[in-house]
Amino acid sequence: MIRVAGAKVQFVDVDQNEWNSTGEALRAARTGSTKAAIAIDQFGNPARAEEIREALGALPIIEDAACALGSRFASGPCGSLGKVSCLSFHPRKVLTTGEGGMCLTDDDDVADQLRMLRNHGQLRGEFVVAAGNFRMTEIAAALGLAQLQRLDDIVARRRQIAALYREALSDELGLQSTPIGAESNYQTFGVILPQGHDRNAIREKLHDRGVEAGRLSFAIHKLGSFAGSDASMPIAEHLATRGLALPLYPQMRDAEAEEVVSKLSGVLHE
Repeated sequence: MIRVAGAKVQFVDVDQNEWNSTGEALRAARTGSTKAAIAIDQFGNPARAEEIREALGALPIIEDAACALGSRFASGPCGSLGKVSCLSFHPRKVLTTGEGGMCLTDDDDVADQLRMLRNHGQLRGEFVVAAGNFRMTEIAAALGLAQLQRLDDIVARRRQIAALYREALSDELGLQSTPIGAESNYQTFGVILPQGHDRNAIREKLHDRGVEAGRLSFAIHKLGSFAGSDASMPIAEHLATRGLALPLYPQMRDAEAEEVVSKLSGVLHE
């Protein structure tokens, strides 16, 4: 546990198969002073929503659904788990407005607070608190709305490419599992390299062969913004060290995905 801006933050490790926090881990980390929990749908893969709700009871949940627009829990769409759920429209996301994001809530008081904070602290025409300007522009909103009309097709194509990758790579690489009944949008398709392979060296070799693969993610407790953390999260560290993100976008052709597989397999067997 570390202190950030006056608040204590308790990290939990992720499940080794689904790469998301579990209800059991969140329950174990909870203390009498815990005010809220953050649950992440990592890479668009739905967290175990019902398990997390049951584990935390009435404790407010903030759902980080930044990557999960179009993904579904067994019980409903991602973005419906938290008291507040957060979406991102960053350029790498399934739907992008160039930057920015959105908060979802069915709590009227929370909605009023969010509207106030995004708009110079105004609420119903009155300046209530000091706040910034976080409004989305009309042009950015138009970009997002145009893509939203095609969201089902975009997600369906991403799932097709992911299925091709899964069939071709499941025997030699670690892949992310999805909870039973849930559906991922595959915002990111990650693989875990076997022991004996250096992730950065593999990236460089793929780059030389025309394949732009990326670092999958980071272990948050190792980042400079959380310096001083003594948390032990071996699974998160393993994923951060050995994880590779493969190219995946809805305009990608099957032949291009097959080329990625071929070149990755070739590099691994050199």
